Amino acid sequence: MSHSLDSWLFGKIVTCTFICFICFFFVEGCTLIGVGIYVLAQNIEYLDVLSDSMVLTACAATIVAVGSLVIILGFFGFWGAWYRKREMVEAYAALFIVVTIVTFSAGVACIVKVSDTEESIKQSFIDQFPKYWLFGQTEISNAIDKLQMEFDCCGLEIYEANVGEGRGPLYWKYDSNNDGSIPLSCCMTQLRTVCQQVGHVISEEEAYPRGCEKEMETFVKDNLHSLGGLAITGAFIHCIGILLALLDVQAMKRH
Repeated sequence: MSHSLDSWLFGKIVTCTFICFICFFFVEGCTLIGVGIYVLAQNIEYLDVLSDSMVLTACAATIVAVGSLVIILGFFGFWGAWYRKREMVEAYAALFIVVTIVTFSAGVACIVKVSDTEESIKQSFIDQFPKYWLFGQTEISNAIDKLQMEFDCCGLEIYEANVGEGRGPLYWKYDSNNDGSIPLSCCMTQLRTVCQQVGHVISEEEAYPRGCEKEMETFVKDNLHSLGGLAITGAFIHCIGILLALLDVQAMKRH
């Protein structure tokens, strides 16, 4: 009798703990979706100018998909645990294992991609920035303007000895597709009214002094680290949920 009571009590504790974890997974799923959408919204502006934006977009979209699956499976698991449907909890555990593997893989992929970011961004900018002044490249021009205003930067870093290092505005002075003009989007925020005056030519002193490579590199790396860390942490927490689901299945078999 005592053994039967202990077994029943253990089953109840496992079920209650499992249901609590499912409620936590609902919150986690919403968090994954929220962070993923936030990164997508930030990143979508730069798809035309940055190849790494595609990687960042893919990572963010995967996180959103994982968050959605966590919520959907949560309803499945909750129903099975609450109404003592063993087959539903077993299916939940099996599907959640797959979701956990996908989550962990996505997190690792995001983290691994960080090491390639610097060279990739530099090459993307070298390919896309010269198109700024070309006819028919409005989308690229708008993306560069958005980038320069959002990150308070101007042009690319310049490394040639005769020009100097790290002087962003000088990039536009030496751009072969340009007459030496500096785009309005390079003008410092506090001087924007002056720069917008008709006939005003923006000088280097009025433009943001740094190029955009480092700023964008930091942006992409921070987002990849955030997405990757969130996914990997979530995957480890999912393992606890899987264990509780399996224990709940065992408890239901005994009763």
